[in-house]
Amino acid sequence: MAYSEDDKKKLVDSVCELIESGLSLRKSLKAIKLQSTTFYSFIDSDEEKRQQYARACEERAEVIADEIIEISDNSQNDTITTDDEEIIVNHENIQRSKLRVDSRKWLLGKLAPKKYGDSTKLVHEGNSENPININSVHTITLPDGTKLDNFSIE
Repeated sequence: MAYSEDDKKKLVDSVCELIESGLSLRKSLKAIKLQSTTFYSFIDSDEEKRQQYARACEERAEVIADEIIEISDNSQNDTITTDDEEIIVNHENIQRSKLRVDSRKWLLGKLAPKKYGDSTKLVHEGNSENPININSVHTITLPDGTKLDNFSIE
C-alpha cells in the first residue's frame, strides 16, 4: 500500500504518542495495525521522523522511571486485615511489586544505559614519567615435564 507523506506523518505521530505513553514499539504498532517493516521504512527515509521516534523512546524511559517510583511508593495491599482484625503481611503482593520494579529497572538499563544503566569505571593513570607497568607471572611446563616457575613477561 502506498502512503502519502501526510499519511506517513500521521502514522508516525500516532506510534510516537503511544510510545511516549509507555508502550513498546510492538504494542504501539499493533494498536494502529501497522507493520514494523512499514514503520521502519517511514523513519529510515526521513531524518525528522527518526529523531521524533528517538525522542519518543527517551520519553518512554522517563515514563518507566516514573512507574518505578509509583510502584515503590504504593503500599496498598501490602497488608491484609482478617475478619478478626488481625493484620497479615501480604508477601505475594510485596514480591510482585519488587519483580515489577526490578523488571523495569532492567529494561531501563537496556533502553537508556548511559542514564539508567549500571556503570563500572576503571581508570588507569600513568604518563611517560610514571608509566603503568604490568607484569604477568606464569608457570610453564615443558614437554619433558620440567616446570619453569615465575616465568615473567614484561
